[in-house]
Amino acid sequence: MSQDLQSLLDKIKQDGIEKAAAQEKEIISNAEKKSAEIIAQAKQEAAQILKNAEIESENLRKRAESAVQQASRDIILTLKNEIQGRLNKIFANTTAQAFSAEYMASIIADLCKTFAADSETKLTVVSAVKDVDALKNALMNALADSFKNNCEVFPDKELSGGFKVNFSGSDVFYDFSDDAVCSLLAQYAGPVVGDLLKK
Repeated sequence: MSQDLQSLLDKIKQDGIEKAAAQEKEIISNAEKKSAEIIAQAKQEAAQILKNAEIESENLRKRAESAVQQASRDIILTLKNEIQGRLNKIFANTTAQAFSAEYMASIIADLCKTFAADSETKLTVVSAVKDVDALKNALMNALADSFKNNCEVFPDKELSGGFKVNFSGSDVFYDFSDDAVCSLLAQYAGPVVGDLLKK
């Protein structure tokens, strides 16, 4: 009987050891599985963090590049406007000095030779108030006799310099006012300035 008891005790002990070993193996397996899952998740999160950082870095680079390009355009535009403004002032001063009464009269005389239909054509000139008397005198010397009696010079408070001229039978006033000449020069200079700034 004691032998049966011993055998039973040995069997219980053996079953306990085997059961404990199986549990240990399962615990280790579960632990390894859980550990692998944690590592995989950590790697996935690290990869996502790295990807997000790369995207943000690229976005920052693009924003910085765009800001630099915008600043560059703003500087060029400001510089172009400043140069154009200074050129406009130079043109205004130059045309004001260039439009002496004698010079205006010589241009009008040339226009008469080119555009006057005949000796009966009436000539109408509009000039700045300050230039009317001097221009009348200069025209008397510059124009052919046929136009001296058919020429009228009127003041225009809107003109600061230069003149406008019309021949009878035409609705067109040829505009040589300082504003028109400055505008023409500015239109020419604008693209030239733009091209210079592009180089």
